[in-house]
Amino acid sequence: MAEIGTDPTLAAEVIMRPPGGRLSGGDRITSANVAAYLPEPAAVAVVTGFFRDRGFGTTEPHGISFTITGPQSVFERAFGTRLTVTRRDGVTSASDEAGPLELPLDQLPAEVKDVIEAVTFTPPPDYGPTKV
Repeated sequence: MAEIGTDPTLAAEVIMRPPGGRLSGGDRITSANVAAYLPEPAAVAVVTGFFRDRGFGTTEPHGISFTITGPQSVFERAFGTRLTVTRRDGVTSASDEAGPLELPLDQLPAEVKDVIEAVTFTPPPDYGPTKV
């Protein structure tokens, strides 16, 4: 794995909480019940606006989440953590001192972190090309 030294563009998934609660490890979200887990539109507007105001690109919500993109430095400022970005077999992944995927929410204002379940990077696949 090679560490990337510049300010690479990263993408992370923002998982929103359902109205009035948290997701539990036992929740099984299916096409039949997904509507019960969709976040409040007002909460999505607050959270996407927060990230856009800090220099992130945001996608339209898809189900219970949306994607944020931005340079490594923007992620580090917003989440108050130092990231290590690596590239393996053409796939870029990021981690911090606490672990490889989930970002800390401590630095976010209450009106944002109270409606977010997690902000996470997608893990690199365990399969794929061996040479790029």
